[in-house]
Amino acid sequence: MTTPVDTEPKDRTMVTAERYRNPLGYSDGIARTDPDPFVLRYRGLYYCYSTGETQVNVSVSSDLVSWTRVGAALQVPGRTHYWAPCTIYVDGVFYLYVSSRPAGSTDPHDEVLQLATSHHPTGPFTLVTQFFDTFSIDPHVVPDGEGGYVMFYSTNDVTGLDDEYVGTSIVADRLLDFDRLEGRPRVIVRPSLEQEVFEHDRFGDGRDWYTIEGATYLTRGDRAYLTYSGNAYERPDYF
Repeated sequence: MTTPVDTEPKDRTMVTAERYRNPLGYSDGIARTDPDPFVLRYRGLYYCYSTGETQVNVSVSSDLVSWTRVGAALQVPGRTHYWAPCTIYVDGVFYLYVSSRPAGSTDPHDEVLQLATSHHPTGPFTLVTQFFDTFSIDPHVVPDGEGGYVMFYSTNDVTGLDDEYVGTSIVADRLLDFDRLEGRPRVIVRPSLEQEVFEHDRFGDGRDWYTIEGATYLTRGDRAYLTYSGNAYERPDYF
């Protein structure tokens, strides 16, 4: 899910269907998928951060149509499977929120949220902290309208074994500082539809697992909206 974050709100030309063609082109001619793209606009350029097996990928564009791969924004020894990065820019510092797991792990439940910082949008970013020791993915950090910030993310800590839909939910917690959460997460969306099933009989004991992930928060007028993805990214009906 692409989340454009504009550090310079102003009028700009709309990209029309006549100006682009999927898949978008890269200057080196290599076709890339760039899963979970997050786009930040900074000083007239667009920076795209995306999921990578060995690093957080970063690319740059002046028009959202033609892209140049820069390389690794974040690459930490001993870590792998960097999922769904989110980057914000505040007072000269770029804050990159992302999940990763220990190298060699094949269990996606080893993914945990971390923070890295840099003074340049392409990095290199330096790891600052890890927020949790348990499964936590898909950070989305937004201003709260009162001078602070809130982080939306997905976790397995909401539903219990007796719930009708057991699985991954979306919560939100206030950031006391960019590297510290308040520790009072509120449930935003929890699994509630059969279409959100990640896997039937996932653990071999008859329990089905449901997944809500990829939160994106936005406002328009006096209304707030949250979009999300459901079920499993490898399934053809992932939404």
